[in-house]
Amino acid sequence: MTDDQHNFDTNHEPTSDSVGQPPVKSGNLLLYGTALFAFVILSCGGGITLAIWNGARYQAAERQLVQEWEKFSQAWQPPAGDLEGAELFEAKLADAQLVRWDEKAEFPALKIDLPGMHAVYETDDGKQIDLHVYRATDLERKEIYRHTRELLDDPERFALSVFGGSPQTRMFKFRIAPPEMTGNFWYSPGWLILARSSAMSNRDIDQFLSEFLASIAVNGEDLPEINWDEATE
Repeated sequence: MTDDQHNFDTNHEPTSDSVGQPPVKSGNLLLYGTALFAFVILSCGGGITLAIWNGARYQAAERQLVQEWEKFSQAWQPPAGDLEGAELFEAKLADAQLVRWDEKAEFPALKIDLPGMHAVYETDDGKQIDLHVYRATDLERKEIYRHTRELLDDPERFALSVFGGSPQTRMFKFRIAPPEMTGNFWYSPGWLILARSSAMSNRDIDQFLSEFLASIAVNGEDLPEINWDEATE
């Protein structure tokens, strides 16, 4: 169990740090970004035009990213056989190095007890990311997405709870604080992946996740490109 798993406990009593803070919640990550732009508009009179333009640009980039992710996911073909350990987790993905891997993929904080594989990677600037790989049915995926939302959508425990996706979508994303935890689920028939970190954004996790999926796919070199540079401008 990593330090993140120790700190990320949905069963703990509310702490003095979290109880006094007003909850900030949204059913969609895009709406959360829009709310931030609205705050800029209200606070900076002279920058209204720029803030509106940036907000529209951000939303357009998000829509484009969703479309590119879906094309990537539809084209993705799973490994030809069952991969384990070093076969499943490459020593380096993007700027992250493999720290260790094990067969303890369960994640009690989200009540996930499916068998699978787990790995920890660390980026060049010291940020850790946990990767959980499960073989799951669509019914199991929907149940995990549903109870993840229920567990984390709790203003008594988390001052911030932001979500993107639903049991009906391929991907489901969350961010909570405090304690900081960001996670992205991805699903393709038979495969459920969770990538999570206490130090990375959903966008950074997305990029790491796409690198991992390409590394294990039969057709990894032929998958549609996701334009991360344009999405992060």
